[in-house]
Amino acid sequence: MTLAFTVFIRVFIMFLLLLVGIISYKTKLVDDNGVKQLTNILLYVVNPAILLKAFITDFTPELLKGLLIAFALAIVAHIVGILINAVFWSSKKESVGVLRFASMYSNAGFMAIPLISGVYGNTGVFFSSAYLVIFNLFSWTHGISLINKKQSIKQSLKNCINPVIISIIIGLPIFFFKIPIWNPIYVSIDYVAQINTPLAMIIAGIFVIKSDILSAFKTLKVYKSALLKLFIIPLIMAVIMHLFKVPETIAVTSLIATACPTATTTILFSEKFGADSSLAVKLYTLSTLSSIITLPIVIWIYKILPF
Repeated sequence: MTLAFTVFIRVFIMFLLLLVGIISYKTKLVDDNGVKQLTNILLYVVNPAILLKAFITDFTPELLKGLLIAFALAIVAHIVGILINAVFWSSKKESVGVLRFASMYSNAGFMAIPLISGVYGNTGVFFSSAYLVIFNLFSWTHGISLINKKQSIKQSLKNCINPVIISIIIGLPIFFFKIPIWNPIYVSIDYVAQINTPLAMIIAGIFVIKSDILSAFKTLKVYKSALLKLFIIPLIMAVIMHLFKVPETIAVTSLIATACPTATTTILFSEKFGADSSLAVKLYTLSTLSSIITLPIVIWIYKILPF
C-alpha cells in the first residue's frame, strides 16, 4: 500500500467520523453549548494528553535530531506562509486579515495529530509536537495581529502559554532525562489520548454543518485561500524537503501538518475579536471538505518528485 493511499484511507476514516458530528448536531444530540464543552475537552484535556504520551519514550540522539529538524521545518513553513500571503492578499480590506490567517494556519491539533498518529504512530506525534509549538507561537502573535490590530505584544505572548505548550514543557524533561512514569498514569494518559481522533472529527463535523455550505462554494476568494492553504504552501515545502533530503518520516509528518485544512482557530479568533466570522466559517468549511482529496495528492506529489 503506497503512502499516499494510506493517507487517503486515514483521511477517509476521519471524514466518516465527521459525518457522525453532522448527524449528531442535526438530530440535536449535541447543541451549540455542547459543542463548546466538547471543544474545551479536546483543547484542554485530550490534545495535551496525546502530546504528553508522545514524549514518554526512550531518548535517542536520532529522535532529538529529528525533533530539531521538525522544528526547523515548522518555522520555515510559517515564514513561507507569511511571505506568500503578503503577496497574494495585498488588499487593505478588513477581511484580508481573516483570509491571510486562514490561508496559512493549519488545523494541526484537530486534524494533523490524529492523521499523523494513524500513519506513523507515537513517533510521528512526537515529531508533530514541534509543529504545534511553532503554530501556537506564530498564531497567537502574528496570527492574532492579522485579525485583531489592537492586540498588544505582551498579551500575545501571554496567550502563547496554553495547555498544548504546557504539556510539551512537561514532556520534554520526561524525554530528555528518561523520567519513569508509573504505568497506571501512562495508561490513563493513553486512554484520554485515544479519544482524540473521533472527538476532533465530530467537532469538525458540527462546525461544518453549522455553516452555510453552499455559500462557501460560491465565494471565489474562499477557493483562492484553499488553493494557497492546501496546495501552494505545502508543495513549496515538499520541494524544500526534497532539496535538503529530509528523512521521510519527519518530512511527511511536517508535510501533513502543513497541508491540513484551515485552522479552527480562524473561526474562534474571528468571533472573539469581531472580525468577519461568516467568512472564516466558509474558509474552514471549504478547506476541510476539500482536504480529503488534496492531502493524499500532496503526499503523492512529494513521493514522485524526481530530485
